[in-house]
Amino acid sequence: MEGDALPPGELERTGFLTMGNTRQYQNLLLIQVDLNSPMKDLLHHTRKILKYGQEQYKREMGARGLELPTMRRRFEDYVLHLRIWDLKKEGKRNTEIARLVFPNLSVQSALYKVRDHLKAANKLISGHYREIS
Repeated sequence: MEGDALPPGELERTGFLTMGNTRQYQNLLLIQVDLNSPMKDLLHHTRKILKYGQEQYKREMGARGLELPTMRRRFEDYVLHLRIWDLKKEGKRNTEIARLVFPNLSVQSALYKVRDHLKAANKLISGHYREIS
């Protein structure tokens, strides 16, 4: 992907604001990282930039008198979360659940979905339903 780099100044011409190796345009944030760095450092750096970017965006929206959209709860997924949870509690393995619930997906995709639904069901059951996304 080396050849995919944008020429200098191209992002700025499209409206992105420059902040070091980070660019922001409205609600979009483009972060540049060195993939040779240790994962721990990359995650720390990225979290700081994301937090700063969100704060800046909130301030900008507030200055315009606009509210940020709140996270949408996916009530329609609750039934599926709990169905998968029940199958797990019945002793079914994740691969069985994946095959039963997501028969048209690849095994890997279905397993990811099962894992995500189990996490969401756990949050729902333990009282952290507001955190499900």
